[in-house]
Amino acid sequence: MSILTLPAAPKVPAESVYSPLTYIALVRCLYAVLSSIYTLIWFIDDSRQFDAFNTQLLLFTIGEIFVFTLLTCMGLLKKRFISLITYVGMFHDAGLAAILVLLTNVTTSPFDFLFLVIPLYGGLLLQKRGGMIAAGISIIAILALYVLLPAIPGVFETSLGPYLTTSGLTPDDVQMRQPATLSVAAISVGILTGQLASMYARVKEKLVVTARDFEHLHGIYAKVLEALPVGVMIVHPTSCELLFSNDYAKTCLGSELDRFAARLHELRPPENTWDHALDAPHRILQLSYFPITLENALQLDGYHVTDVTTLRNAQKKAQQKQRLEYLGEFSAKVAHEIRNPLACISGCAEMMEADAQNDDQRQILDMMTTEIDRLNNLLKDILVFARTPKLNEEPLRIKSFLESQKAIFLQKQTASSATISIAGPDDLTITADKNVLAQIMMTLWQNALEAIPNNCEIRVTFDAQHIEVTDNGPGIAEDVEPHIFEPFYTTKSSGTGLGLATARQLAREVNAALVYRRATNAFHLYVPETSVNETSG
Repeated sequence: MSILTLPAAPKVPAESVYSPLTYIALVRCLYAVLSSIYTLIWFIDDSRQFDAFNTQLLLFTIGEIFVFTLLTCMGLLKKRFISLITYVGMFHDAGLAAILVLLTNVTTSPFDFLFLVIPLYGGLLLQKRGGMIAAGISIIAILALYVLLPAIPGVFETSLGPYLTTSGLTPDDVQMRQPATLSVAAISVGILTGQLASMYARVKEKLVVTARDFEHLHGIYAKVLEALPVGVMIVHPTSCELLFSNDYAKTCLGSELDRFAARLHELRPPENTWDHALDAPHRILQLSYFPITLENALQLDGYHVTDVTTLRNAQKKAQQKQRLEYLGEFSAKVAHEIRNPLACISGCAEMMEADAQNDDQRQILDMMTTEIDRLNNLLKDILVFARTPKLNEEPLRIKSFLESQKAIFLQKQTASSATISIAGPDDLTITADKNVLAQIMMTLWQNALEAIPNNCEIRVTFDAQHIEVTDNGPGIAEDVEPHIFEPFYTTKSSGTGLGLATARQLAREVNAALVYRRATNAFHLYVPETSVNETSG
């Protein structure tokens, strides 16, 4: 898989490649090679006539150039005396250039160009200042060749007489024309090379700074892209190849990343943002499409990927809660409307029971009264479930409060042999709404009593963090447990399915939590820490 990355930083010439050491070595080798080539051309030309002494001297000079070049390169490898080697090399090359020109005819020598290599050499190494210094060294060598040597009696006449005669030039012509031309050329080369080298150095310095800034920004952008709380995927529109993905996208899709990217063109609807449910694991992704156009007009498909499973579940719960609130309001209104006629029917049944003529009529009226009581209890549960309680929190000595509620509960269960034991600190005080707490405890006790009609033993233990209610029954069936707090869910023939649902809802109203632990067959009411008020002796 190819990876689309941010543009690379500009390439900066490495100092180890473009260092003065490399320049010196390259120029030295170039100087030696060019000298050898022109010497070979000189000997091939049959019109050149050399005596044995001049030939040996010329060959010795070329050999010396190679030896000096070799020694210079060996010295540069040790990276010592670099400045000294540079200046010695310039003086050495200027002197050898003068000797080669002298040996190969001052007027027609092909080695005049060597005087221009020296300012080129200095300008590259030392920029403007080096170009002018090297040009000055070349001019000194030129003046020595064309002005000082001819001043020595017999030099031109002895070595160059035949050439001057055949060319029609005089020593004065040689002394004036060629040194002036070479001097101007050397100065021009030195200035131009130094200027170009200085410009290159400035551009290189700016490029280094730009590259450093670019790499810094590159690193920031890469970190920001990886730290985004949203996935980013870039896909080729034709081949459907995944070109880039950040860590969030990899986390969302895992091993399915490449396969999912290949199907994006099939999944994408006309709109730019849509939800997609993954088969495994069961999660929902929100995807947003955005086009990408690169500088070379290449079009790519970009996608934002966000895991919205938690958000969608929360939205569903909010919608469910809203529906329940509507249902609660509706149920409360219906309950109020039903209770008045039901009270009237109940009163009429009692009056008719007093005038009953036989046992059959009394039995029918008893059935009516029983069903009316059942409907009243159902309406009461619906009203409690639908109505938001008005909280009135106050300090409660928890054990004495539970004991009082126990007495009230057992008093109503005259036909039952249930027992309730309460264990916990006698002096523990919490801040709570006593009506809410009483209704929760009554619901849990009633739930246990209905599950164990005979010899029901209920145990209540508590501390500063929670209240635990357990009994001696077999516990809630495994398939029933997930539904026990759902409204209107019941396994009893006469139950409403609102008892535990109402108890949990009341617990949430006071920021508590009511849960069932199958391992201990116990209901746990977790009390908020802030509700613990004091522990007095």
